[in-house]
Amino acid sequence: MEEICHYKWRFPPTKSRNGKIRNENDIKSVILLRSDLVNGPTIITSDLHSHTYKVFSLLDEYIHLDQFTIICAGDMSGAPVFGSDGDPTKYYEYMLERCGELYFSQGNHDMPSEDGLHREKLLHNKVAKFGTDSLCSLDGHVFNSKIGSIGGIDGTISNKTHDYKMGSKEYCHKLMKLMGKRPNILVTHDTPSIPRKYYNGDDYVGNEKIYNLVGKYGPKLHIYGHSHHPTYHNLIDGVNYICADARVLIIIPTDKDYLAYLKKELQDEYIIYDYYSQEI
Repeated sequence: MEEICHYKWRFPPTKSRNGKIRNENDIKSVILLRSDLVNGPTIITSDLHSHTYKVFSLLDEYIHLDQFTIICAGDMSGAPVFGSDGDPTKYYEYMLERCGELYFSQGNHDMPSEDGLHREKLLHNKVAKFGTDSLCSLDGHVFNSKIGSIGGIDGTISNKTHDYKMGSKEYCHKLMKLMGKRPNILVTHDTPSIPRKYYNGDDYVGNEKIYNLVGKYGPKLHIYGHSHHPTYHNLIDGVNYICADARVLIIIPTDKDYLAYLKKELQDEYIIYDYYSQEI
């Protein structure tokens, strides 16, 4: 992938439950890329947490969202407190009103819709590539999207009780069943243990079972979040691993003029706002 520009959008800091601040800003990387890994203009993101609405309201000012397929790999809601859960349905609805297509897998800090009706599972794209409606929720499904066949599963491997946490056996069974449908693009929240090292020499964090299953079936792309790997793109044995955690990857095919998709030039942003007063 060719990186055209790379900006930092700085948001008010996320706090611990006792009110302490770990970092001066909550930083999301906004990266414009040219690549033929997808068949059309695509935005890939995850782990925006409490800043999802503000990120996408800004993106709507910078780019023509109606030309894009948006892929979210989970953890797209919550209060500005470390470890908080939340219902991202209203943010998905906001994106769906503005984008060409939307697909998502839920993360371990996402919750079902607050009304208890699982409205997030009922969200539909308008008209997909082959003239049929498709769900936005990828969990257990494979759809023929504008950018290729795409599928995903919700959640992470965990022994804790949560709507989107499950044991290793259950998770791997769901993943194997999905991969049997042979999607070109796989979206999970949980992280594969790709064979790369941090700057201190430690191995990248991730789950070996997920990595082995993905390697066995060999999708073209595996998009994931949950754990922030320093490199957002790694090509390993034919699979392009895309780490979207705290990133917004704006990808334009190489045969397209990327400037045609911009309303104005991207730049760094320093955002000050009150999360609790924001409205959609």
